[in-house]
Amino acid sequence: MDDCPEVVRLADLTYRELGFPQAGGAWTAAALTQLGRRLGQDANAFVIPEPGWPGRLASCAAVSLNQRLPSPANPTGMVAYVQWVGTVAHWRRRGFARAAMRALIEWCGEVGVGRVELHAAPLAAGLYRELGFTAASNPCMRLHLPLVRSP
Repeated sequence: MDDCPEVVRLADLTYRELGFPQAGGAWTAAALTQLGRRLGQDANAFVIPEPGWPGRLASCAAVSLNQRLPSPANPTGMVAYVQWVGTVAHWRRRGFARAAMRALIEWCGEVGVGRVELHAAPLAAGLYRELGFTAASNPCMRLHLPLVRSP
């Protein structure tokens, strides 16, 4: 996908706005490599071109698929995780992120995903609720482990 650098650029802009200290760092090279390698397999990106700027994106939404073990709530175990939803500031509130998310949700249904998950920034929570997302009954918990580099 020729849009991979633009998708990562928008993701980085979003992380900067959310105050991530690592924004703009080396993660972008790894993100570009992974997105390019996984696109069309277990990942996809839905993009809205920036009007009047060929090759630039106004908005995007990316998703990765994860085959988890089945559960009563998700018998197939297939889960999609939405990431990198972002819109350039001057193009917000025009329906671009909504269009990208609708295309993403439709694609998830087409490939047999039983559950779509995301972490919502406060600014975007209303959009996600309008699209049918609800707060999970079990809170997300995390454990951050130090990265171990293999030789």
